[in-house]
Amino acid sequence: MSYVLAKSQNDDIHKAGECGGAVTSILKYLLDEGIVDGVLAISPCDDVYDGVPTFVTNSEDLMKTAGSYHCAPTMIGDLVQKYLFDKKVAVTAKPCDMRAIEELIIRHKINKDNIYVIGLNCGGTVPPVAGRKMIDLFYEADPDDVVSEEIDKGQFIIELADGSEEAVKIHDLEQEGYGRRTNCQRCDVKIPRKANIACGNWGAEDGWTFIEINDQLLKEGKRLKAS
Repeated sequence: MSYVLAKSQNDDIHKAGECGGAVTSILKYLLDEGIVDGVLAISPCDDVYDGVPTFVTNSEDLMKTAGSYHCAPTMIGDLVQKYLFDKKVAVTAKPCDMRAIEELIIRHKINKDNIYVIGLNCGGTVPPVAGRKMIDLFYEADPDDVVSEEIDKGQFIIELADGSEEAVKIHDLEQEGYGRRTNCQRCDVKIPRKANIACGNWGAEDGWTFIEINDQLLKEGKRLKAS
């Protein structure tokens, strides 16, 4: 496998995206070059606790999917097989999503040639309702003031509207019955290596995305050519 460090050259994407916005820029490239018909990603509905799957066909609309949403439900594989089977689609997928997609490909429910998977390294997700209550109980912050959150180095970190950050150890939250979903706590797969590429901030400096290239055609520089 090969590795690169990347960040977006688009200032707006770099600012709005997670870890330098590399994932959003890659999705934009896939759309702009006509390599895919659309992108299935997550966007916030009412707030950061309410992420919903969103199908984007215009790269200008990708900004609403930038960032990470650890409270979002994930049924990416199910949505692709039910509604997007005949489309060429790029998806962002955590390790559990990737396992589901792989199984659906085996069962011929998803066309492998029609899907491009950008894996997202994952430390776990948090239920939306419990997430809001967790912020209220364990942080000196109003849940409505949270503009982004991330799980990093064993901590659940929130960023507030004023630019400040607060962090609490995941272990301490889970000792009190909060923190990650139960299945996430026992998951031992953090990097979705079955995806075409796997992206995250592990091992990268602030503002950069660490990308693990798992697709042989990508390594040879062929996969991203428009078809």
